[in-house]
Amino acid sequence: QFWTDQKVADSTYIPDLIEKSAVPEETEIRTIPEIDSSKTRIFLFTSGSTGKPKAVPQRMKEFEEDNAFIISKWGEEVNSRKLVTTVSQHHIYGFLFGISLPFTLGVPFRRNRIEFPEEFEKLVDEKYIIIATPAFLKRTVEIEDKLNMKDVWIFTSGGAVSPELAVDTNRVFGFYPLEVYGSTETSGIAYRQQNKDKLVWTPFENAKVWKGDDGCLRIISPYIKDPEGFATADLVEMLPDNKFLLKGRSDSIVKIEEKRISMTEIENRLLETGLIEDVKVVAMMNDVRQYLAAAIVLNEKGKEKFNGTEKFLINRYFHDFLLKYFENVVLPKKWRFLDKLPVDVQGKKHKIEIQALFESKE
Repeated sequence: QFWTDQKVADSTYIPDLIEKSAVPEETEIRTIPEIDSSKTRIFLFTSGSTGKPKAVPQRMKEFEEDNAFIISKWGEEVNSRKLVTTVSQHHIYGFLFGISLPFTLGVPFRRNRIEFPEEFEKLVDEKYIIIATPAFLKRTVEIEDKLNMKDVWIFTSGGAVSPELAVDTNRVFGFYPLEVYGSTETSGIAYRQQNKDKLVWTPFENAKVWKGDDGCLRIISPYIKDPEGFATADLVEMLPDNKFLLKGRSDSIVKIEEKRISMTEIENRLLETGLIEDVKVVAMMNDVRQYLAAAIVLNEKGKEKFNGTEKFLINRYFHDFLLKYFENVVLPKKWRFLDKLPVDVQGKKHKIEIQALFESKE
């Protein structure tokens, strides 16, 4: 069960506490039992981007070690700043970086989560660490030109930052975001900062990574002790010094009319038109067969180009563009043009909600 601010407020109603403290004999005194971190488990939750969030139990001992590792790597930067977060603490990234890290180091942090980009405009008096997601950074750079913040340091996770977003984030905040790649099951796997690393990921020192026979990344981390490693669903290209590039999700590959096709590849080709801000291709099923559908957010250039154009002509434009790279039979059969894609609290595109868009009639 998660505690919301309201539930905490209800359980600590100040007048009641004052009244109880005034009557010592009615005050209950409790002794907090010692916690054995090797036996105590913490239940973390996956993002739930493809369904109901899944509980993932982890031993507190590994969690403490993970926290200590983050401090050893970036503690000096965190120590010299105040911390603010845009991320829910219900997931491992938000809890580790937004709650556990400042508590362990004893650095001040903002009690309330930042929910709107405009709130950054008030944070100009101090140096800050910002815990963010790519989705929140994207919302911020769309409405802000240049924030007058002092010596900002930004962590981001929950999805990849595009090269364009990395540049825009530096324009607005004066800092290229430090991206952390990981999962609830493994915790942190690798990191990158695109002004230094481009798209290449560097594994953390406490993580061992390699390419499995299925082409996907495998990992042994403080959370994963199995010598076989944890099999991610991320396709990978290994580079010298054990660095790597991510090449899309293995679960993004589907069979359409007996032909294997990568939905990620179709998304990347659509982005090459220069007319699209965001896109998600999903697999759908009707009574006869499986097919693809594309949800698209046009950028300003795309909106200008297609202003007043009938939807079937816009569909045909992108269909014809994709024909240069793919057979007609595998191309998206349905299209939706949205103001923004539905995302979860971590900023990840919500697959089920996007699929639901195509189940209703246009």
